[in-house]
Amino acid sequence: METINQTFNRIVEQTKATSTGTGGQYSGLCPAHNDSSPSLSLTQTEDRILIKCHSGCSINEICSGFGIKKSDLFKKCGPDTKTKSTAHKKNNNVRLNAEEKIVFYSSKHKKRVTENVRYTYHKVDGSVAFYVIRTEPKDFRPMTPDGKLSLEGVETVPYRLTELLEGIQDSRPILLLEGEKDADRAAEMGFVATTFLGGAGKWRDEYLEHFIGVDVVLVPDNDQPGIKGMQDIAEQLHGTAKNIKVLELPGLGERKDKHGKDFSDWADIDGNTTDVLTEHIKEAEVWITPLDDWLVPTERGYRVNKALLAQHISNEEDGNLIFVNQTFWKYENGLWERMEDGQVKSQIHRVISDRKDALGCLTSALVDDIFKQLGMILMVPRGFSFNQNPMVLNFTNGVLDLEEGKFSNLHQRELFQNIQFPFGFDRDQKCPLWLEFLKSLKFDDETVLRLQEWVGYCLLPKVIGTLQKSLFFIGEGSNG
Repeated sequence: METINQTFNRIVEQTKATSTGTGGQYSGLCPAHNDSSPSLSLTQTEDRILIKCHSGCSINEICSGFGIKKSDLFKKCGPDTKTKSTAHKKNNNVRLNAEEKIVFYSSKHKKRVTENVRYTYHKVDGSVAFYVIRTEPKDFRPMTPDGKLSLEGVETVPYRLTELLEGIQDSRPILLLEGEKDADRAAEMGFVATTFLGGAGKWRDEYLEHFIGVDVVLVPDNDQPGIKGMQDIAEQLHGTAKNIKVLELPGLGERKDKHGKDFSDWADIDGNTTDVLTEHIKEAEVWITPLDDWLVPTERGYRVNKALLAQHISNEEDGNLIFVNQTFWKYENGLWERMEDGQVKSQIHRVISDRKDALGCLTSALVDDIFKQLGMILMVPRGFSFNQNPMVLNFTNGVLDLEEGKFSNLHQRELFQNIQFPFGFDRDQKCPLWLEFLKSLKFDDETVLRLQEWVGYCLLPKVIGTLQKSLFFIGEGSNG
């Protein structure tokens, strides 16, 4: 079996790649299309090979061209001595044993435990965000790049983030599992898979931005905490992800109260192949929230489901509220107008206050969280712009289509106009000052008509067809 270094060197040789001189990056010929000008970027990090074709070839097509699997681009799970030595040279504040493995006291097991596997979480740019140390017996600790067993000062991101983003770009379904081991196993089977620090039950709102418009398949462990955790995540994703499925894998026996079997156990069963899992995903039903109400009764009182409340407010607005460039815009009386953040938060505050049972939950932090969720739900697509048809003018009493010369007293929300003349349109309205000015010029009637036509042309928002007009002022000399 090739090491990751051997695989990278072979790819460099196959693609006739040369160094770009920037951060260990190479540029070579893509094997997935007839490439005469190097369009393939290659970079080797500590545990993976990053590949991108700037002509648009997918990662699957590129790997097929090399005759390798996607899993060949990743270092196999296991102790990573390179990252260990790098981290501890910077700040050796953790205890190491004779084999250079991390040792820490586990309150769970009431004894010291030893590192078994190290998982690396990467930022969008491929750099290390943090590590997760898994021990034997089983326990977990996060570790910063400089060797501290904490999350202080780190950016929390989903696991396998770079592969996740590539999968989203290729419109592939994303499997969300309960741990790094399961995510790696699913990736080895050819799926785009992720998890996050702590697994189910440790969801963070900042993860939402990575799942906008995505098809997500939630795969819980076969136990009660796993099912509940994934149901909670489904509620958080509701309104942000495109589709959500919860896939309870068959063949794992009776569901346990805790410590049930997981995805890796399922994958170890004979006959459970990539094709079988693909069929299970296809057959799984789209998740529909079992709750109609955002105020959820609990044993201790009530809890606000933030995702459902944000969706409730969005539904109440019925398309008249959007989120553009970190700003909310509301449609009223034919015009999209910008809303101040305080106005939106006041609306959220009012909705919660209207429910007497929710008053005990009402805090500024809760309002801020719902504000963020609402922005995720109402975020406009990439490339959106206001006033998309400049040939339709917006008046207080309707819109005028300059191309067709027709006026309608019905405003059109979908024109997304945030500019409106502060008066009504009247086709029969006269312009006495303008007519008096034209009369004062003492031109003949044909010249006056030509001048009116030219001024009208200057007022058009854009050129229509091949129409071009120029105006020449010809005097008798010495008259300015």
